[in-house]
Amino acid sequence: MQMLHRRWLTNKVLRMGNQYHTWSVAASRFTQQKVPSYRERHTSNVIDPVVRTWTAQLLRSNPEMDVMPGGTDSKARRKSRLNKKLLQWHQIECQWAYTQQLVANWMWETGSGFINVAHDPSVGPLQEAVDLQGNILKWEGTDEPMIDELGNPLTYQPGGVDWEVVPPFQILIDPQYLGHIDGSPYITRRTVKTVDWVRQNFPEKGKYIQGNLDLSDDLWLERQFTAISQGSSSGSLDYGGSDSTTRWVIYYETWVRPTAEYPRGRLICSAENMILRMTDSPYLEARGARPDRDWHPFVHFCCIPIGGRFWPQDIVGNLTGIQRAINLIVSICLEHVKLLGKPKWMIPEGSMAKGRKITSEPGEQIRYNAAYGEPHVSIPTPLSGDIFKLLEVMFQHLDFVSAQHGPSRGQAPQGVKSGVGVNLLQEQDEMDLSPISSLWEDSLAKLGRKTLLRVSQFWDAPRLIQIAGPNNELDAFRFSGADVSSSSDVVVRAGSALPKSRIATMARIKDLVNIGYYQPALVPAHRREIAIQLELGSAEERMEGDRIDQRRAQMENEWMAMGLNPAVEWYQNHDIHLEEHVLWMKSDEFQRLVAQKPDLYALMNFHIVAHTQPAQQMAMQQMQGLPGQMMPGQMGGPMGSAPMDGNPSGNLSGLPGMPGLSQAQSNSEQNPQTGGSNDSGQ
Repeated sequence: MQMLHRRWLTNKVLRMGNQYHTWSVAASRFTQQKVPSYRERHTSNVIDPVVRTWTAQLLRSNPEMDVMPGGTDSKARRKSRLNKKLLQWHQIECQWAYTQQLVANWMWETGSGFINVAHDPSVGPLQEAVDLQGNILKWEGTDEPMIDELGNPLTYQPGGVDWEVVPPFQILIDPQYLGHIDGSPYITRRTVKTVDWVRQNFPEKGKYIQGNLDLSDDLWLERQFTAISQGSSSGSLDYGGSDSTTRWVIYYETWVRPTAEYPRGRLICSAENMILRMTDSPYLEARGARPDRDWHPFVHFCCIPIGGRFWPQDIVGNLTGIQRAINLIVSICLEHVKLLGKPKWMIPEGSMAKGRKITSEPGEQIRYNAAYGEPHVSIPTPLSGDIFKLLEVMFQHLDFVSAQHGPSRGQAPQGVKSGVGVNLLQEQDEMDLSPISSLWEDSLAKLGRKTLLRVSQFWDAPRLIQIAGPNNELDAFRFSGADVSSSSDVVVRAGSALPKSRIATMARIKDLVNIGYYQPALVPAHRREIAIQLELGSAEERMEGDRIDQRRAQMENEWMAMGLNPAVEWYQNHDIHLEEHVLWMKSDEFQRLVAQKPDLYALMNFHIVAHTQPAQQMAMQQMQGLPGQMMPGQMGGPMGSAPMDGNPSGNLSGLPGMPGLSQAQSNSEQNPQTGGSNDSGQ
């Protein structure tokens, strides 16, 4: 494991531009060999731009996490949409744009990136200590209300889910285990903590921890790596910092996989060969948690898996030899140029005064004793042309190993003038990233699942969630652990993490329109799909009206399930309404309802027929108040159909809830401050 750690740290040091540092076993640190000042040590950091390009390609698509509904009914689907919005909110709260770059960099440099999905009571927005009904919350474990001296509810921090990036140096896996992280017998995280931190978090046994690990000097990062890689059995190492006021200790947190003896798994906290705490795995208490994969809090982002060992292969390590060769060749060339500009002189002994030096000053007079010989310039041997060919070969190797050829850097190959040809070459480079992107998608799904499990377990009281919706409008809703989808399964669409070329996407859509696959002029759904694929910013505003019709059609489905027949208005988008109604009729929920209420099928047919009438005819009927169609705001059967039983008038105003609305509509359009969804499920 020490050799693997040294490779990782070497990759990180080289990526940071320290090309001439090597690991010293004697000093247990990185050292740089001393050379004369006239020696050229050129540094061309070709690794860093390659890593930045990999990161940009992997993160450019920004795949979204979707939550699987816990059932086929509309309530389960609405809950899954709220869960998706919650994950989007967590991405903002946990600074996902920054976090994912950290994880990707660790993945390129070491082959692995880890995120610890934990409940942290010190994070999250401040909340007022009241529930949805306005009742003041009580302190945990007591009947005391959370109020101040004046009796007002306190503003407190209830905690939240934290996505902590964990360096791979801190993770220990069973050396004999060769599979996926979820199947490991145990996972140990090894960190450096202060003695005060240990005593504060473990007051019962922390008082026995002494701590003699000194990390207070400027080399604390290297010393921390050294302490961890040495694997001291006592967990404490002395580095000669006896005058330091801060004492340090290596702290171990071991998660044990569930077994027959311990079906809930184990969490063991220890330091200096002393067990500080040993309990069941706390995260298996969450609703829907699975013992085979939810017993630990870590999400493993894997680079290139290798058979025969757990740890994946990094990519930066494959470039270190090329990086050093390029620097060596360029340094030789620069030294040769310096010798040509300021060459060496051959001066016979005694021909010049002692201490006299020849400079590069123009017009300088050089006096010498001809009896001893004339000073002359030593012309350096010209460099062979092979050295420049070798440099060119090194850059070709760099392109091959990094899978980043000219098109990936915006350079068209010689002889390729077609835009389609350039896109194909660029796509070929990006396809080398597809195995890694598929693993990235799988890890994102696990990150979302663990996040929902933490919310389900620790969010007892509802919390106000606010995110930016379409057109940057505020989308607010209340959410608690009970609102988490019963399945808690998160999926990321396969291939969504692959980089996409906008030019290639436009060319593909143009071809599909030409062959008739897409008909954007006739089918609104095709226009929406094209706008999403092209990531048109203004498309969000244009599609907001379509979303309103989608939500309205979904509410109409709920009303008709209650036996009510909503009016078909002239201003509605009938294509979208038909699409939503037909989709619901194909669902299992609709088939179950039809078995209970046979009239529902006829009601749906009447409603769909009304949507198929021309919009102009519908508007004329409504303005003239012709029989067979209710006026706007009323509910009635099209073409004189009778309403179903349960509400003879067919009007919603007589039902409980808001005036003129059915109970289903009033429930689905509650104010976000009172706990309703406010159509935020879309």
